[in-house]
Amino acid sequence: MTTPKATVVGAKASAVGANPVADLIRTFIGDGTADNPNAGILFGNGYSYTEFDGTYCTSEAACNGGTGGLIGNGGNGYNGGAGGAAGWFGNGGNGGDAISAGAAGGNGGRGGILFGNGGDGGDGAAAVGMAGGGAGGRGGMAGSMIMLGEAGGLPTSLYGNGGNGGNGGDAVMGTAGAGGRGGMAAIIGSGGTGGNGGNITGMGGGTAGNGGNGG
Repeated sequence: MTTPKATVVGAKASAVGANPVADLIRTFIGDGTADNPNAGILFGNGYSYTEFDGTYCTSEAACNGGTGGLIGNGGNGYNGGAGGAAGWFGNGGNGGDAISAGAAGGNGGRGGILFGNGGDGGDGAAAVGMAGGGAGGRGGMAGSMIMLGEAGGLPTSLYGNGGNGGNGGDAVMGTAGAGGRGGMAAIIGSGGTGGNGGNITGMGGGTAGNGGNGG
């Protein structure tokens, strides 16, 4: 008797919790959540993961930040996850700093296609033993790019700064991580600063990381 009753109660609770109107609104308007990180299509910010989201972000898995709506910011990544991209107006999310030894930092999210800054890249994690340090994440670009053949590309964003590259992780005896490249700026704005290369913390024999290029 107990098991069938529990099953019926669970089904009833699920039916009561379902709200088609709220679900429809959330499709277009609303901020991201841990289990549904992308924002609504029109308005809303992508979800930013943190150390408290252990159900979704384990030590082995990177979590990417949610994407923003047409008007909205991208969410921050965690544990080497990439920052979420903004929509048309908004800032890209920051890439997550790497946690596992020698892992690379996450790339910053793209800024709004018309207006907004790119997110900063996450820092690479330090290495242990003879292993190499993690590379810093690339800074997000401000907006997108329209390719013009051999002439190169033209930014779509009117205003915005490129995100800064993340710093490379240190190494003990191996090769330290390279700094991430800075993101490209919009038509009006500044390119991101490249991240610093990692250092050697041992007694010698390793190779320091290269710094990242500016955007």
